[in-house]
Amino acid sequence: MVGPLPFGYYQASDEDAIRNSIRMIKEAGVQSTKIEGAGIMANRIRAVVNAGIPCMAHLGVTPQYYAMMGGYRAKGRQAAEAKKILDQALAVQDAGAWAIELECVAAPVAEYITEKLEVPTLGTGAGVGCDIQGLILHDVLGMFDPDRHTPKHSKQYVNLWQIAVEALQRFDQEVKAKQFPAKANTFKISDEELKGFFELVGEPDRFKPQEP
Repeated sequence: MVGPLPFGYYQASDEDAIRNSIRMIKEAGVQSTKIEGAGIMANRIRAVVNAGIPCMAHLGVTPQYYAMMGGYRAKGRQAAEAKKILDQALAVQDAGAWAIELECVAAPVAEYITEKLEVPTLGTGAGVGCDIQGLILHDVLGMFDPDRHTPKHSKQYVNLWQIAVEALQRFDQEVKAKQFPAKANTFKISDEELKGFFELVGEPDRFKPQEP
């Protein structure tokens, strides 16, 4: 189980990266943390690994740096950028990352990078050439409004959103019609105990035998 370190938990220093990785291991129960980016972030990965904590790297589209990227766009579609991602992958591998997520990297580039690495790659919208495939659970299950923008690399295998909406609508209708909760959904009390209850509260006249 991999726990991505949240933004702000590792950028400032190696010490922050180590401290919060330990916290993730102890409190969240993960077996590995994950750090987005390369460059100085390779140093963070190295520090975490040297502290005895497995760390995964994340390259390509890095959601935590959305603002710096100028929005979401596929990576590695220009020669120089593709070479940069390869160099980053080799650098984080050298830093000790046990695996590298490649998000929205051009498929041929991701495949080439995978071939050149000794550690496995996890592709998220990076083609079949990666060692492992990842997809957000909400995308797999269709757990979002279908009218929203759907990323190109995602795929929905079922529309749980519509199923959930229909279920909630039925629940709303049954509550308003007093069909729910039905007797099958409630707990019983015997007539004898109910009569005793009303006697205890001083309102014996409130007792009426219950319908079978």
